[in-house]
Amino acid sequence: MSRRRGREKLHFLNTVPIRLIHDRWVSKYTEPWAAGLASLKHELEQPMEKIFEIYIRTTPERLWEAITDPVIRAKYHFGAGVESDWTPGSRYTLIHPGSDGPLAEGENLVVDPPRRLVQTMHTLWSEEAEREGHVTGDVGDRTRRRLVSADRHP
Repeated sequence: MSRRRGREKLHFLNTVPIRLIHDRWVSKYTEPWAAGLASLKHELEQPMEKIFEIYIRTTPERLWEAITDPVIRAKYHFGAGVESDWTPGSRYTLIHPGSDGPLAEGENLVVDPPRRLVQTMHTLWSEEAEREGHVTGDVGDRTRRRLVSADRHP
């Protein structure tokens, strides 16, 4: 429908037939898409688990020492060393000399020197980082690390 107003010609669109076409044809095709998004939402809102695998071409003994020796580890971990007794079920803490307390802590799930180390990790955010908004969530709760020496890479 259109209408003249001076030198202008105004056009009007009746949206009812367009809506009927949408309801009849388009909505049935969007149902699988909407179901997929709902499934994705459900999947992403589940607790997160990350697995890191790192392959290093060295002997298992040298790798084990680099992981468990606080002085050596600090060289490759931004100055942070690790403290633990390295037994299954024991705790470990990641400590940086310039921080007020531990940066992270976790549990040694599997300790099989020098071949296998499986750990959980929980990141400890400082109150200052939380106040400044650098922390968006507790993403470290369910992180596992699996460190494998060169003799086991694919």
